[in-house]
Amino acid sequence: MDAKKESTETPLIRVPYEALKRSVRDESKALQEEMARITQQMEVLQQEQRDKTIVVGELEDVSDRIQNLKRKLQEREKAEKRLLNSCYARLDYLSKPSSPDEVEEFERERLDRILVDYLLRASLTESGLAVLKNAALEKLVDVDIFLEIQRIASTLEKRDCGSALAWCAKNAGRLKKMKSSLEFNLRVQEFVEHVRSGKLLDAVQHARLHLAPWSSIYSKQFYEAMGVLVFGPGTKCERYRKYFAPARWDELVGWFKHDCFRLHSLTTESLLSVHLQAGLSVLNSHRDSTEEVNIEDPMQLKQFQTLAAGLPRAKHLHSKIRCWLTKQVMTDENPPLLLPNGMVYSRKGLESMALADAGW
Repeated sequence: MDAKKESTETPLIRVPYEALKRSVRDESKALQEEMARITQQMEVLQQEQRDKTIVVGELEDVSDRIQNLKRKLQEREKAEKRLLNSCYARLDYLSKPSSPDEVEEFERERLDRILVDYLLRASLTESGLAVLKNAALEKLVDVDIFLEIQRIASTLEKRDCGSALAWCAKNAGRLKKMKSSLEFNLRVQEFVEHVRSGKLLDAVQHARLHLAPWSSIYSKQFYEAMGVLVFGPGTKCERYRKYFAPARWDELVGWFKHDCFRLHSLTTESLLSVHLQAGLSVLNSHRDSTEEVNIEDPMQLKQFQTLAAGLPRAKHLHSKIRCWLTKQVMTDENPPLLLPNGMVYSRKGLESMALADAGW
């Protein structure tokens, strides 16, 4: 895999690989815990003298637990096979291009995948799935992740933190490693909604139960949130009024999506945005209003200039070469000279070196 693919296609392999690792780890932990409970229950049955009817009932319970464990393991096996096949398919996809025709097909599939990624992130699900099906890229796009994100984001847009908090509880360990503040911000918003509704006692109880444990980590935000209780929803103080603004829910949606993308090893921005910014940065340059307009340069268009605003300027219209010996810029009067060993120096630099070494 070349450097370009390695930098832009890393999530393509990493997402199913990380999911497979988590599945194996969770399955191993669950299996050990369940087997420990079954073993303990069997040891109790062997050691104590009990009524035959009770023992038979407990044996049936153990049998049911084993059958349930077997069913769960079979489901996990199917899921892990699907992830493993996805890894194989994506590795094969990345190693496929060799001939010009295959490279062209690869670039076309990449473009379709970038479009699907953008459409799903923008919640244009029907359009994204239509492009996905038409391009037959089901094994190369993690649709389930995007659908889960859309489902939880939609509940946040309806001002309901329940689904997002359940997601935080499910992924608590990994969010802690990421040092995510999402759960704290969701709890703060629940606290704010109690204050908005005038349920001050509920707000105090909520703060004691769900916010106080975070006070040592987010002390500044914690004390600021407590100020909301005093100022209330009608305050004109911007420091506290922002908690009651509708835009606060949009921020929560953005924070949730950002952490969810990071959790699943996806880029926080769409692949379309990443590629577009990279391309615009290459074309972006300092321009003089007196320069002749090049109609083949897209950066001459106002729309592209607007998109490139704030991006670094990586294109240099006029390059300068400095001599390593004299540190001076090489010009027509002081041209660069190529030596047999492949090194390039300016004429003045070589002349000064020759004079210093008596012509050698």
